[in-house]
Amino acid sequence: MWKIGALLLVGLGLPLVAWAQEAPPPKDPPPAETPAKDAPEPEAPAAEAPAAPATQTPAAATSAPTTQVEVELNNGITLKGVILTSDAISWAPGKPLLFTPDNGAQTTLTGAQIKAVRTKTASSDKTDEAIQKIAAVLTPEVSSYRSPGGFGYANVGKSRHLYAPSGIGLKEGQGYFSQKWIFSSVAYGVTDNLTLLAGTFTFFPPALTIAGGKVSGEIADGIHIAAGGEVFMTGMDGFDLLAKVGFGGITFGHDDRQITLSSGYMGLGDQMGGDGAIPVIVAGQWRLTNRSVLVTENWLVLPTEYDDQLVILSAAYRLLGGRADTRMSSSKRWTTAGDPKYTWDFGFLFFAPPDSEGVEVFGPIPWIDFAWAFGKPDR
Repeated sequence: MWKIGALLLVGLGLPLVAWAQEAPPPKDPPPAETPAKDAPEPEAPAAEAPAAPATQTPAAATSAPTTQVEVELNNGITLKGVILTSDAISWAPGKPLLFTPDNGAQTTLTGAQIKAVRTKTASSDKTDEAIQKIAAVLTPEVSSYRSPGGFGYANVGKSRHLYAPSGIGLKEGQGYFSQKWIFSSVAYGVTDNLTLLAGTFTFFPPALTIAGGKVSGEIADGIHIAAGGEVFMTGMDGFDLLAKVGFGGITFGHDDRQITLSSGYMGLGDQMGGDGAIPVIVAGQWRLTNRSVLVTENWLVLPTEYDDQLVILSAAYRLLGGRADTRMSSSKRWTTAGDPKYTWDFGFLFFAPPDSEGVEVFGPIPWIDFAWAFGKPDR
């Protein structure tokens, strides 16, 4: 029986094997298609670009320098705005111009439309002109001058103390008019080394007239010497000689800080007794600011005929004043450039006279002097 079963299995197995061999093999995944030689290669996906803003100004438009101008059109209208600086350099009348008006859109103006193009600083606007005039009045002038002491003004009182001269003379063409109470005088620099002086106590009749001169010069740095003389005359009954003075002196320092030592001989006329005296003077100036100077002048008068002497001590504050310039019709301002035009001296004198009968010192006696300077400035 087992043999019959084996035969049946063999008989049945052969067809199964045959069927298995004839059956199509299981389907594998379809192979990737090989692209044809002429077929284009697939493109790689591009990297995502950042989203652009909705509106974008070209770089040239934002980075190009511009110049503010006013454009006057032939129809009489004037527009304010900007143009490219490169156009401002190269533009010529008759050529078109790319122009962006204030609060407006950029446009191209033809050469036929343009009458003139100018910067705003050259504006003819009346308001701008008024502002510029006001600024000119309120803005002080700047002087490049520097005095020997480093101040911005010249010391127009450098050639004199209260009355006695210093070794520093007036320059050629310089002068001043001085009023000391009722005594008037004028000095003038004929040359840089020669100064002439004239004065009177009253204009008419001349109760006392003074005439004199001074020769001065700088012999070394900061050392000035001077020599001169004065005559005192009365005109009440003809011109009679009252006194004559010859002096010499040396000044150490410069226009702003100086000390003067001087002496000489004073001879009195017959009407004054005919005696003589020797004055010894120590005087000086010390400039504090542009407009303020301290001045002192001290005399020791030694009579030749007796032992007593006259002592005069003085000190004063000197103001260097400016002048008023007219701007914008009647408006005025004080100048801060150029030389001052006048000086004011305010001070006191003290006298210790001889034979004063118990009174040792007279004073203080007020001293006021006004002087007006004229002529060439020190610059």
